[in-house]
Amino acid sequence: MEIIYILKVRPNYHGELFRLERPQQYFSTREGRMRDVKPKLPSLCWGFGHTPFFKDRSYSMLAVGWGPLIQLVVTNDLKVRD
Repeated sequence: MEIIYILKVRPNYHGELFRLERPQQYFSTREGRMRDVKPKLPSLCWGFGHTPFFKDRSYSMLAVGWGPLIQLVVTNDLKVRD
């Protein structure tokens, strides 16, 4: 899987909110060099929490694990009504 699509789905509407592409490389602190991210099925987990930047309240977050690399997506305006 190369791309993850996050969609907004309503009875009369659907559309893409955002997409995540699989990173090509990550920095391995153990080896001290860039390593390739192997194409495997990613692991997804939704939750709520604070980040080092967004400390004022809890935000909905999506954590995507691409093998040893974890991307954190903080969603801010998903509760806005149409």
